[in-house]
Amino acid sequence: MEIPADADVIAGHFARQTIESRFPGSNLITILREPRARLLSHWFYLGNYTDDVLALYGDWGQTMALARCNLPEFISAPAIACHTDNLMTRMLLWPHDRVPPADFIAPQDDAMLITAARAAIDRFAFADVLENPAMHDRLIRFLRQTYGQTIWSRLERLIYARRAAPRNEAAPPKPGARQPMADELTDQCLSLLDQRSRLDRHLWRHVAARVLPQADLDALAETSYRRTVDRFDRLIAASQQARIDDAA
Repeated sequence: MEIPADADVIAGHFARQTIESRFPGSNLITILREPRARLLSHWFYLGNYTDDVLALYGDWGQTMALARCNLPEFISAPAIACHTDNLMTRMLLWPHDRVPPADFIAPQDDAMLITAARAAIDRFAFADVLENPAMHDRLIRFLRQTYGQTIWSRLERLIYARRAAPRNEAAPPKPGARQPMADELTDQCLSLLDQRSRLDRHLWRHVAARVLPQADLDALAETSYRRTVDRFDRLIAASQQARIDDAA
């Protein structure tokens, strides 16, 4: 699908280069999420895609179906590395000769890519982290100051509506489709999770330190991660209870 050239606002999951090449000189806005929490959420959300939804993606749908596997398998598969391996860094730097689309980023390239990703996000007109309690208010102030109240009134209402009633949320999985998170998050899996988020962790901390200079970023990151794990455990437990109820 081609992005319309006369659009006033483009929102979604886009690589920086995609927007800059189509709309040179545009103001770029991004909100980062704690990287481990983001990756867990991505796995859980994609894993709920039905066969009909996956079919809409053609051959790529078969690769996305890897999210139905357990977490270690999903984040170990090179075929879907473009979704699982330091996605924030990838979206800022794509296309880049040290960022393979179907393989994992080599550790020896970390320092160079971290520097490049920080420089890229520093050129954004607005950047924040989801864990910042003041993020929504900061975004609204930026939009008002940059574009004016009238132009952005509808978008402002939409932002606050989503704040009150979030959309695009993961739903309970099919009964039996997921095991408890403690069984997923083995020592081996935790090591893989750290590898797949190691560059994004630097990027998230870079932005978080700027917008929350007094915050304990280690505690903030761990709280976000633990909340995500706990939430998915509740969704899994709900699906298991539904399975028991159906069998009764």
